[in-house]
Amino acid sequence: MLKAFIKRSFFSKIGNFEQFNGVIPKGVTVHGRIVIDGNQTLVIEGNVNGDVITTHLDTPRNQSVVISGCVTGDVFGFDYILVNGGKILGTVACRKTVALKNKGIIKGDLVYGELAIESGSVIEGKLSSYAPPPPEEIKVVPVVLPFSDVNK
Repeated sequence: MLKAFIKRSFFSKIGNFEQFNGVIPKGVTVHGRIVIDGNQTLVIEGNVNGDVITTHLDTPRNQSVVISGCVTGDVFGFDYILVNGGKILGTVACRKTVALKNKGIIKGDLVYGELAIESGSVIEGKLSSYAPPPPEEIKVVPVVLPFSDVNK
């Protein structure tokens, strides 16, 4: 049902939600940190008491998390985060898009690339736009030419 909803909605354009690699079902509570590796999507319909992170914090990997349950902990390193009627109680950092729908709630600071908020959703915390690191600075190095009497 969630997969069909995502395909029909504008959220289908913001992330790779086609492949669900893990689901924490409603009624299940996970205690501890969850670490995602590779191009994966995690769906949290139940509860997580701990951080939800990726192993590749510096490299975009098209990793997504869809939350319709509750995460009590930090969520960071993902390219796409969809809070679909769920809650995050902690800091959130996302390289690309964070979207809140169906009265989704984030209570904590948020760092985002793009932000989409449906009416009725709530963010309580400091908002900061993510800026990718600048390209390496170009250094100008003087070059000594092999011939020194150019002005003669």
